[in-house]
Amino acid sequence: MISAADGGGLAPALAASRARLVLVGALFALAGIAWWSTDKRMRGMDAGPGSGLRTLGWFLGVWIVMMAAMMFPSIAPMVLMYASLDRSRRAWTPLEKEMGRLKKALARLAEEHAA
Repeated sequence: MISAADGGGLAPALAASRARLVLVGALFALAGIAWWSTDKRMRGMDAGPGSGLRTLGWFLGVWIVMMAAMMFPSIAPMVLMYASLDRSRRAWTPLEKEMGRLKKALARLAEEHAA
């Protein structure tokens, strides 16, 4: 049985649980914001066959919001696992890694659209 006299107690486990809850809460908040933005931007898209997709910048903005709304909830378990496996790095490393992947995907999409 673990007691407070052992030096550890439950404090590290509770701190880890709180950190995970904050991370999951942040991901759900970002997903909610993305869904709200998607709803706001997509109003009036049912205008019919004559409505175009506007400019590349508009399309990329809507696409990014859509991808964030769909992917943030499903990426939470992976981010939590990565963060728990690699405790030697900074706390923002998983977020930085995912933002790097997003940047590469956007660059690839821009190259394909430019060609």
